[in-house]
Formats: sequence, structure tokens, C-alpha cells
Amino acid sequence: MFRYICSVPNSCSMQKQCLLLLAATIGLFSCGQNSNKKNGDSSNVATESIALATDPYFSKHLKGTVADAAVTMELLKSGSKEYAGWYSYDKINQPIKIWGSVDSTGNLVLHEDDAGEVPQYFEGKVDDQGTFEGTWHGDNKSFPFHLTVTKEDSTISFAVTVAADSVLLVPSWKEKSPIGRVSATVLWPAAGADAATLNFLRDSITSLDCKQVYTDPAQYAQQYVDSFKASYVMMNDTTGLSSMISEGMGMSYNWDQQTKMLVAWNSYPYLALERFIYAFTGGAHGNHSSRYQMFDLAKKKELEVTDVFKPGFEATLGNALAKAVRTKYKLKDNEPLQSVLFENKIEPNDNFFFTNRGVLFSYAPYEIAAYANGQITLFVPFSEIKDVVNAEYLPK
Repeated sequence: MFRYICSVPNSCSMQKQCLLLLAATIGLFSCGQNSNKKNGDSSNVATESIALATDPYFSKHLKGTVADAAVTMELLKSGSKEYAGWYSYDKINQPIKIWGSVDSTGNLVLHEDDAGEVPQYFEGKVDDQGTFEGTWHGDNKSFPFHLTVTKEDSTISFAVTVAADSVLLVPSWKEKSPIGRVSATVLWPAAGADAATLNFLRDSITSLDCKQVYTDPAQYAQQYVDSFKASYVMMNDTTGLSSMISEGMGMSYNWDQQTKMLVAWNSYPYLALERFIYAFTGGAHGNHSSRYQMFDLAKKKELEVTDVFKPGFEATLGNALAKAVRTKYKLKDNEPLQSVLFENKIEPNDNFFFTNRGVLFSYAPYEIAAYANGQITLFVPFSEIKDVVNAEYLPK
């Protein structure tokens, strides 16, 4: 998706250059030629299924408890053992990213992002009655959890389409050729709102990275695949490749791109979608980024930061984000933010979504900190910034 050609930035201009290159190559690797090739999908009928064990792909809304605390989970299955999503405790609704797979014993293990030094994770069984239950582990504690697939009138249901393929850089070399691999997991609004709202969402999803509007989710997923395959061959000069491979330098030509859409928040009238992108296109390591879309379904509008916050919000929100950085990274009051960030300040960006309790801002690698810090997500409760939030978005 984006070629890693930037070293760790040491200036604001270099940081911006890396981000601009990232954005440019995202555009290059999407919006390719349409194709009717279809690798796998969950049809509209399958969105009503509760079979967590045998359905090959799904995006499900689950409700239940961890110990006695009520929780809500949005869970995506994008492969035979690949899962990701978000969950939150209903009392505070601070979103927590989760990801994982089925282990050798048949347990689904979902790890929490940003868990800190002590891993926190769900470990349990899924079944075709729509149940996910087991034990939550973390912070030297463990609690039972029980979650079930729940269809609420306030949620949008999604079908899932997965497209995947690979391409040899030098087909005549057969198994000796470097290879490019690509997969795309697309969410398609299928139920839970009137036709006009569903069509608005579909158009908004496809227009995020394509000027063309797609009406077929299989074609939309396939364009990621077709674009990557064409770009992989076009962007790699094979002159001298044979000698480079013999010298052990061939791995940089084995490219990989993965795109996944996930539900981050799903409670009418608000819906948040995440688009996660990972790519290795040569260099020292791959790169990754998440982009969020926040929707007001009642208005049929994709929200921007200036829709949610009052004019002049920047200073108040910046201070709240700085506090969130200190909490997340356990910085003392006398430690500068530059202990973690590139600069001794942080500003809100336009990559955000909110729940009914607060707002989450997300920063890509290299945007505000070194690659090693990964994607930085910071949650700010509305109670800390209520004076700069437009009243309609505050808890009622």
C-alpha cells in the first residue's frame, strides 16, 4: 500500500513528507480496474446468521458481560482463523481494539491493543448458537465472560466480502520468483436502516479511496487486488534481480498488502468504521495505518472534527490529548512529551471517532512519534472537554 522509503524522521518536514508519500501510494494501489472475481463473501442472508464457529466471514455485534460488567463488542472474522474488532465496557464506553486468532486448542484468543506491560486478552470458545464465552485475563486477574450475537434496532448490519490473490514478479521463474500477496476485507451495509441511509453509507465507504462509486462489494474488494498486482509488477525493476536474490537480497521484492474494514462504534444515530491497512513494499519493515470514518446517520453525513467541536476547540483538546499521552505512557508531570513524541505538544488531527462517552483520536506511525510506537490512539472523555463539544454530541 505504501512504499517504506523514509528513515525515522528527525524534523517536522520529514514527518510530513513520509505521511504525504504514504497517502500518495495508498491512492496508487486502489481504484484499479474492476473485476468480477469473487473470493468469498457473506451474503445479506448470512448477516442474519449467528454461527460464529462455521461462518467463514462475518461482522457481528455482541453483548454480554465480563464478570458483572456489561460490555459490547464489534467482531470481524476475515479468514479461517483471523479476527479483529473493538469492545468497550458500557459504563464508560472507552473503545479498546482487539485482534487475534484461533489457537491449537480451538480457543479464540483476542488480545487487547495498548494493554501495557501485562497482556490482557479474551480466551474462549465460539459456537454456532452465537455465543463467545470463556475467561478474560489481565493485570494478574481473570474473570469469566459471556457474549452473544445481538441484533439491536440501533445497529447497522454488514455483509463481509474478502478478495485475495498473489502474483509472481517473474512468472517464468515459477517458484523461484519473488511474489506479491494481497487481500482485502470489505464491509457492506446490508440492514438496520432504510434504503437511502444504506446507500449513503455504501457511497461514503467506496468514495473514501475511490472517486468511482461501486454498487457491488465484490468488485470494490477486487479493485484493491487488481491495483496491487498491477502496481507490484510496474514498480519493481527486475534488472539485476537474479544476482540480488543470489546475494540474499530478494526478500525486499516479496510484497504484501492487507486491507481490512472494521466496525468501531455502532449505535444509532452514530456509526464509526475503521479501515486498517498494512503493507510491506521493501525496506526495513512494513508499515500500517488506520483511517476512521464517523457518520451521523440521522443527517446522512460523514462528520468532520469541526462538526463535533466548537470554534477555538484546539487548545482545550490539545491539552486533554497531552494528558492522555501522559496517562498512556505513564509520564511524570516533569517529563516532557518529547520523551515519547517528536514534539513537546500534541494537536488534534482529523482521524477520529466518538462514542457516547468520549472521543478517540488516532495517529499513524511517524505522524507524531517514531515507528516503534505504532499507531497511537488516545481517548478523551467528553467530561474533560465538554465546554468545546457541540451540545448535540454530548451524553444526554
